[in-house]
Amino acid sequence: MKIFLIGMPGSGKTSLGKKLADNLKLSFIDLDEVIEKKEQLTIPGIFEQHGEDYFRNAESKVLKKTGLAEDDFVMATGGGTPCFFDNMDFMNEAGMTIYLKISKKELTIRLGKNASIRPMLQEEGVLHDKVSELLQTRCRYYEKADVTCESDRLTTKDLKTALR
Repeated sequence: MKIFLIGMPGSGKTSLGKKLADNLKLSFIDLDEVIEKKEQLTIPGIFEQHGEDYFRNAESKVLKKTGLAEDDFVMATGGGTPCFFDNMDFMNEAGMTIYLKISKKELTIRLGKNASIRPMLQEEGVLHDKVSELLQTRCRYYEKADVTCESDRLTTKDLKTALR
């Protein structure tokens, strides 16, 4: 079983993904960590040195290579992963996609705590406006997920229930 967790930054893809993988006895893959290892740069460093286009191309290549090479896993994708190239179609064909849908208010609270490590949220201005803008442009991709789990307090149990 290949499970791809998608959603906005701060939606819990990594933290819930690790717990879900452990619970299902599957390997856990953090797509951003795989990209950082391959590029030998942090995600913000890649954005700074090479720009978003370079990052999105590298992200798509790593997603597909990893998604095809590995057997069963839970993968936390980047917030923008489903929105570029044919990444969403690839994930839906390769396994199951689960959209972790969190309210705009909760996302703003969570992201406010660590916006400095998220390249797409570092621009000057109001964080709430940036979250609104990203949600508006990304939701049409997220909504193509096989399953949507909607709650500001998602648990591993919620995700396991969604798998049935």
